[in-house]
Amino acid sequence: MKLEWTIQVERETTVGQALELADIAAAYASDIRIGRPGSAFLDLKRLTGIVAFFLTVRAGQTVQLAVKGADALDALLRLRIYFGDVGHFEH
Repeated sequence: MKLEWTIQVERETTVGQALELADIAAAYASDIRIGRPGSAFLDLKRLTGIVAFFLTVRAGQTVQLAVKGADALDALLRLRIYFGDVGHFEH
């Protein structure tokens, strides 16, 4: 199953929050990627890329999550909870 979710970032993400997102992603077998629309997506489980990504994301910008795998729905639901369940969900 492949799911996508678009979110407008409401506040800048700290390094600690980026690490927490990587920990959440690591709990799932699915491939979980994040990126800006029209750009390459990064593996949300890789700490260095995610920290660098979130250091460049500003409040008001749009990012997308793409989740693919057997537990994709569970992973996306958990990430939606983390982000406050805002955004646009596609499947």
